[in-house]
Amino acid sequence: MNDFQNERKLLEYVIRKADELKPDPNIDWKALVTDENGKVSEEHWLYISDPAKDKALDTRRQVGKSTSSAVLLYKTAYETPNCKCLFLALTRDSAKTILWQTLKETAQRLPFSISVNESDLIVTLPNKSQIRLFGADQKNFIERLRGITNLKIVIVDECGSFDQDHVQYLLDSVLQPAGIKLNCGKCIIGTPPPLWSETDLFYRASHGLHPAYKSFTITTNPFITNFEEKIEAIRIKNGWSPDNPTYLREYKGKWIKDIETLVFRFSKSTNIYSKLPQYQWEYVLGVDIGYSPDPTAIVVLAFSAYEKKVYVLEAEEKGELIPSALAEWVKEFVIKYHPMAIVGDTGGLGKAIIEELNQRHALYIKPAEKKNKREYVELINSDFLEGKVLLDSHLIGLITELQKIQWTADRKEFDKRIHTHRADALLYGWRECLHYLSNPKETKPSPHSTDSKVISQAYRDELRAQAEREKQEQRDLYGSDDEDYFS
Repeated sequence: MNDFQNERKLLEYVIRKADELKPDPNIDWKALVTDENGKVSEEHWLYISDPAKDKALDTRRQVGKSTSSAVLLYKTAYETPNCKCLFLALTRDSAKTILWQTLKETAQRLPFSISVNESDLIVTLPNKSQIRLFGADQKNFIERLRGITNLKIVIVDECGSFDQDHVQYLLDSVLQPAGIKLNCGKCIIGTPPPLWSETDLFYRASHGLHPAYKSFTITTNPFITNFEEKIEAIRIKNGWSPDNPTYLREYKGKWIKDIETLVFRFSKSTNIYSKLPQYQWEYVLGVDIGYSPDPTAIVVLAFSAYEKKVYVLEAEEKGELIPSALAEWVKEFVIKYHPMAIVGDTGGLGKAIIEELNQRHALYIKPAEKKNKREYVELINSDFLEGKVLLDSHLIGLITELQKIQWTADRKEFDKRIHTHRADALLYGWRECLHYLSNPKETKPSPHSTDSKVISQAYRDELRAQAEREKQEQRDLYGSDDEDYFS
């Protein structure tokens, strides 16, 4: 075979590959959003097909937004070879729960094959485009998205459950530069959150008040037979009246503030401090142990002998910490605060990790008391309502969790759509604080005087003695119930 023949075969191969990558204009994308009778859902198709680059989709629960999002991602990836299409939710687990199975089921109806990477949550199309799923509520994780190139579209689900400044930073500072080449589009979607402001990005965009976003609404699900009857059955089963705020917000898509579904009674007007008082402080560290995708959280709390309040000084998260790195991180707080107690989560692998931290690193972390969670939530809520738990205004991550965490419909568990790590660490640490034994009537000495140190030591001894008495009373009251609501 001569050089001319080799070049001809190479050219034929290149042309054949180019034809394979060229999108087929005859694919019937509409067919993917039709009901069992073949009728197209105009609401779903309008959201998918509208040429607007940036979209806001305001929905209610169970209307098939995951199917519409899957179709939109496939259509975009198919029509733009070698691009990246992202689907982001609060956590990697929630992104997987929401979309992964839907992506695989939708692929069975497509006229081309895909390859699936189960461990990394990546779908690759024949034209080398990829659909990728991520969790995006942690700043240190979203910074990794800066390395993504050829970004064509990003969908942010559960947008109302994010801190809105965090979403703005994610879209404008992290992802927008990665999408310049392909003129990347942004879609923010979800149901109305229980607590919101008219200045929030998602509120403004979904109400047509943001100039960059075109708003869409989906009210029905063509993929579920007798959809409205089934929604009504859910209302009756839960004992909700037709004007129940949770029902109207979750299943009717109404923007109604619903503080009753929130776990914590935190309020920015009541539970924020601007300047820490000059007392002799006792410190407690609350630790919620994770690795990846769930991070480890540490919260620093302070209380004194002279005020029946707890001040929250720090609340940080770090992911992918091996035990030795976790030990070094905890030691940084120990050196800084000299806490009277460190309380850690022993759920899952937490018990083994805490034993290693205690035995190898001499940290003396106590197992958190994890039973009777509902009762302790009610107790800390009492402190929130009375202004006895105060947070530094800069603790945006913890504040967001406290404002967003919801109960499940049966009010037995935290809604898993939202991270609770900092809030859990706060609850562990707060339960160890003994601020309720403080005596505000006593003269408040200078924090640097010898008298204050003497009083502090006597106070510490008194606290420990009374704490033991109270814990014994709690054991007598609740018995040895081992039910673990944190597992």
